[in-house]
Amino acid sequence: MKKIIVIKIGGSLIKQAEMLEPLIMALKKLINQGTKFIIVHGGGPQADELNQKLGIPIKKVNGKRITDSQTLLTVKMIYKGLLNTDLVALCEKNGIPSIGISGVDGKIAEVVKRPLINGVDFGFVGDIKKINNDLINILLKKNYLPIITCLAIDSNGQVFNINADTLATEIALKLKVNKLIFATNVAGISENKNNKYIKQLSIDKAEKMIKNGTATDGMIPKIENIKKAFMGGINKILIVGGLKEQSKWINTIKNDDYGTVIVPNYKFIK
Repeated sequence: MKKIIVIKIGGSLIKQAEMLEPLIMALKKLINQGTKFIIVHGGGPQADELNQKLGIPIKKVNGKRITDSQTLLTVKMIYKGLLNTDLVALCEKNGIPSIGISGVDGKIAEVVKRPLINGVDFGFVGDIKKINNDLINILLKKNYLPIITCLAIDSNGQVFNINADTLATEIALKLKVNKLIFATNVAGISENKNNKYIKQLSIDKAEKMIKNGTATDGMIPKIENIKKAFMGGINKILIVGGLKEQSKWINTIKNDDYGTVIVPNYKFIK
């Protein structure tokens, strides 16, 4: 199979049309050049907005969402109903044949309920037990762009919320892809709000940023998943965003021209 890249698109980027559409246009050009893509997306900010409108409390621990029965309903509506549909429509507008699915479809993501962590019950949050890539491979073979949202299923047919960074990582590992990109609305990782983004970062230093409080909220699960990706053999991982030009998205996807490249410790160049 041709070169495959998994791109995780965060809900924060989806809210920024001036960044999202140039990214999709860049994917179209690269697809025409022979690269295959898989999009995995979240929608946390949009789910939070709906919960606030409905008066449903938002609960998170270390950047990880607690999903009670009410929140499960809202994330299903937002992730699969609204955002997945809109992303497919945007891709089709730009000439990319696309299929919108979730981890429930074809049992792409089979999960078990997350156990208590330090006494915290995360509710309907699943931990991935298995990735089934049959449906993804069929779509890629037929030249469709799979757009996968972060819902999953257990052996009893219960739907669970899962972290989109984790889903993207597990799919990338299962398919042994060439590159994993986390696309967001910020330029990359910075050591503080006043610094420019870090061009290259070792996973060891990234973990230290969690410990010293520099990396917080949604960056924590990203770094945790990046470490797992390295352990699984993926050596090209990029966190990038804030780009409003098609050409810049193309250059960073192909050549890592923008964003923060996270590398294994032994490859780190000081």
